[in-house]
This record gives sequence, C-alpha cells and structure tokens, in this order.
Amino acid sequence: MKQYGILVAFIILVQSCATAMTPIQSPLYHADNLFRARKYEAALAAYRDILGTNRDPAVDADAQFSIAYTLIYYDNPALNYTKAMDEFGKFLLSYPHDSRYDEAQSWFMLLRALSETRRENTILNKKIEQLKQLDIRRERSLR
Repeated sequence: MKQYGILVAFIILVQSCATAMTPIQSPLYHADNLFRARKYEAALAAYRDILGTNRDPAVDADAQFSIAYTLIYYDNPALNYTKAMDEFGKFLLSYPHDSRYDEAQSWFMLLRALSETRRENTILNKKIEQLKQLDIRRERSLR
C-alpha cells in the first residue's frame, strides 16, 4: 500500500512538472536559453520561428520584444540599431497594451534619435570634406 502512495505522489509530481511549461512556452524557453548562452544568432532565429506559430499573443509579444532587445544587446557582436528600431516599431504596432510598451517606445525613440544623429553626422562629414577641398583649391590658387 505504501508503494501505491509513492507511485501516486510520483505521478502527481511528474504531471505538475509537465504542466509548468506548456508546449506554447517551450520554444520561447529554448530561445531564451540560447540568448543566455550568448548564441544570439540562434536565439534570433528561434524567436522569429515563434512569431505567428501559436495561439498565445503574449508569447508572440515576448518573442517580438526579445528580437528587438537581442539586436541592441551590448554583448551581441552582430548588434544592429536600425533593425532593432524596426523590430521595436513592430512591437509597438502589434502589442499596444503590453506592459513593456513604454520601454519599447523609449528604445524606439532613442534608436530613432541615434539614427538621425548618424545621418546628420554623415552630412556634416561630407560638408567638412567639401570645405577641405575648397580650402586646398584656394591655397593652390594663391600660390
């Protein structure tokens, strides 16, 4: 009889562990583990595979936010601010009621400002080069 009680307890324990992570969350858990293991390209691919393949919009929201975050993560050697801004933009459009909306909006605005600053710097650098060339021509003409 004691063995029966142990068997029942074991079955209950196994079932509770099995229901702790639904099949819907399992790919997200895997993608998060890839991120934590610093396998950013694989994590991005895993997060992208999650999008639109399940019935839980919260999981899609997690995957979308994680894609954007992975693209700006400081340790990611392939970080890409432009793509991250696009991904945060997708998150903002698709999940306006998510608790991370304000955070995503802050990242989006910061990345947009960075993008605009880079564009302005490129324009300024071109103008500086033009002025240098103009100065060189002027120097030559004075000789």
